[in-house]
Order: sequence, then structure tokens, then C-alpha cells
Amino acid sequence: MIIICSLLAVAVSCSKPHDAATDANTSNYYPVQAFFKKEVDSLRQHNPTVQKTVGKDADEETKTVHIKNWEAELGAFLAIDLTKATYAGMYEVDSTERQILYTAKSDDVDIQSLSILFDESHQVTTITAMKNEDNFLYQNREQLSYLRGKGYTLFKEQHILLLGTTQYQIVGKFDTN
Repeated sequence: MIIICSLLAVAVSCSKPHDAATDANTSNYYPVQAFFKKEVDSLRQHNPTVQKTVGKDADEETKTVHIKNWEAELGAFLAIDLTKATYAGMYEVDSTERQILYTAKSDDVDIQSLSILFDESHQVTTITAMKNEDNFLYQNREQLSYLRGKGYTLFKEQHILLLGTTQYQIVGKFDTN
């Protein structure tokens, strides 16, 4: 009996400690980052041809390419992670069977809104995010849209003090043939 109690005491003392930070990381927000990690794996495996348009202000160029590094290509999407402790309690959540909409309660949060649309079998079809960053030197506004199996769009408007405003755009359309 003493041996069993000793083993239990050692097991309890060696277990992972419980703290508030651990609880905050297990939020009720949809795991967008995990979704995009699976998408990256799928895209890497299927290696689709992408009609990619890149633009800066009025200039743009379109090419048909195979993306070599999907982590880099979808990096802005992979960075969307509301499960971080810093986002805990920062969003109003409005959800239905086919949509979840997160809206920031404060302008101080970089991700101002996040919309996730589902099909009838509860598979993600579209994710759209609006991001804002403001400080004394610059303002960034980003709109990111991902349509599963179809493509993605990133639009960014950046205003830098003394340099003015620049707009960037990336549109990728998957070749589904």
C-alpha cells in the first residue's frame, strides 16, 4: 500500500501543472490555424496549378505557377489564430449552423473580424478575415479570403507616415481541371 501511495504521489507531482494560461489556450474559438495547416498539407500533396496575380497599386502581373512553399504562400492565413491567450474574450461571436462570425470588441485587436462559412456537411467553404494595425508611424489594413478548393485573395493597404499609401494584392485561383 505504501508503494502504491508513493507511486501516485510521484505521478501527481510530475504531471503538467494547471494554470490560467493553459485554460486560455483552449478557447472556444474555431481552430483556423489548424484548418490552414491541413490545407497546406493537402495543397502540398495535390500540387495544383495556380493562376496567380500579384499587384502593387495600378501595376499587376499574372502567371500560371506551381507553388513550391505553401507555408509561405498562405502565411498570412496561418497567422490567424484566435486560440492564442491574448485573444481570449476579445470577440463577440455570432454563429448559425452555416456560419461563425467573430467581431472584435476593441479597435486594439489586430484581427477585427473573422467569418467562417460551412457547407451542409459542416465542411469549411470560405474564411474571410479583416486585419488592422495602427500605430504612430503606419497603418495596415488587410482583407484575406480563402475559398476552399477555389483560391485565395489577399488585399493590403499600407499607409506609412511621410511615404504615403500603397496597395498590394495577391489573387490565387486553383486550376480545378
